[in-house]
Amino acid sequence: SVGTIPVGLAPQGIAVTPDGKKVLVNNSGDLSVTVIDAQKRAAIATIPFLTEGQKAKLERNDEGIFPMTGLQITPDSRWALSTVGALDVVAVIYTPTLKLADLIRVGREPYGIAVSLDGKFAYVTNSGANDVSVIELGEKFQEEKEEDPQPPSSVGPGPKAIK
Repeated sequence: SVGTIPVGLAPQGIAVTPDGKKVLVNNSGDLSVTVIDAQKRAAIATIPFLTEGQKAKLERNDEGIFPMTGLQITPDSRWALSTVGALDVVAVIYTPTLKLADLIRVGREPYGIAVSLDGKFAYVTNSGANDVSVIELGEKFQEEKEEDPQPPSSVGPGPKAIK
């Protein structure tokens, strides 16, 4: 049978955690990610990346959205990485608490993303720069996180980014 689950505006990217418990969806219309409980088939959280005031200062593309297509989850299911083309960043979500943990600046207009099988690197295609950013996930992604990480107040360098 086919069912539907309401998510945010203009969903584009989708990923399932390796443990199969959660499904994450990029919402390009409102710069957020919706998290779905796979067993209950219901949205359990929507994680915004910016405030409404911050979004109002950004320019939408011709379709009226902020491109957000790439979405990957680390092999241990603890981190979700979402490309946010409008901000030239990868948004990092800590999946145990469903909180925005970081915004990592990458190249112009990030589009696709892949995480290495060992979880040590993320590779980001930058469609506005015709290149690939390599993010070394390293210690930041291996350490134990506090249960409620504070969202970033601004875009920082995040983990060591190699370009």
